[in-house]
Amino acid sequence: MKKKLTVTLLTLLMMVGALAGCASKSNESKAPQKFDSKVNLMDMYTVTDPEGVDYDARYAMYMPILENSEDYNSGARYMFTVIYGKENKGQYMCTVEIFETEDQALAYQAEAGCGTVDGKAYINENDATFFATMESFVPTVADWVSNQKQNGMMDIEQ
Repeated sequence: MKKKLTVTLLTLLMMVGALAGCASKSNESKAPQKFDSKVNLMDMYTVTDPEGVDYDARYAMYMPILENSEDYNSGARYMFTVIYGKENKGQYMCTVEIFETEDQALAYQAEAGCGTVDGKAYINENDATFFATMESFVPTVADWVSNQKQNGMMDIEQ
């Protein structure tokens, strides 16, 4: 279980491949949204918008880690995802997992082999290159958001 994050991501992507056609598509034009440069993740952590990333949509979602989950046993309590898109293409994604202790977050980072730790928060970031690589599996930001919700994530009011 050396690369738990990678395995989780690959599992997620396989499910997305099967579910990508189920995402709702909208042809409506949207007026540009104004965003605060910070996303408050339920007072547990704050994500600052990445510098140099141009986006017209931002989605913030969360999911509590349930007691019957292997992640719960490692100290994880909440997972957050903030996805940035431009013209329905992914530009940037920040995933934050909140642990009970900083030591648990550091142990998770060591096991995952990537990401950073800030207190009890483990943070993993992906840029547009990641989305381009995954485009054949998950073509649009709407597909990413739909998949996250199908896997239990819920919107955070912004």
